[in-house]
Amino acid sequence: GTSRSQKREAVPGSSDNVNLIPSIWNMLLILWVLGFVFSIAKNFLQYRNFKQIVTRWAKEVSDPYTLESFEFVKAKLGLENKNIGLLVVSTLSTPMLTGLIKPVILLPEKSIADDEMELILEHELTHYKHKDLWVNLIAVLAISIHWFNPILYFCLPAIYGDGESYCDETVLKNKNKDYRRFYGEVIIS
Repeated sequence: GTSRSQKREAVPGSSDNVNLIPSIWNMLLILWVLGFVFSIAKNFLQYRNFKQIVTRWAKEVSDPYTLESFEFVKAKLGLENKNIGLLVVSTLSTPMLTGLIKPVILLPEKSIADDEMELILEHELTHYKHKDLWVNLIAVLAISIHWFNPILYFCLPAIYGDGESYCDETVLKNKNKDYRRFYGEVIIS
């Protein structure tokens, strides 16, 4: 007689038939990984380039009133024990908070009135208090994971806008009409 191994025929999908063409799922997975890596790399490189510019052009704040205002606003918001830096950068046109691990407020190198400076510092420190940098990081990760979904590209500006609105709302809470008007003028300028 013939043995069992001689009678066995190749069954589709068995190890006897090696499929050299990857499945559609494998191709989609490879495409997704490539998109994810590209998105993360693009965001990382943009941040690294920004950080290099800041490092190159940043200077310590030397204005005594700005330093005094900074400490006053930190204390007012309960952040006096937090290690938050304050730098002036000549290439910036608007103040901002940056740095997840070592947070720093970056101020443009232009003349800012003392009363406006206090509002600007309160606004940026409120972003710190709300952990907006972490929210922005999560948004970047979400868009990197779902890079193929156009809806997220429309949502990202809304996330940033909501962070700004919430920050403004917090700063203006329990403030009078004149204060709100002045704050609006400072933000617009």
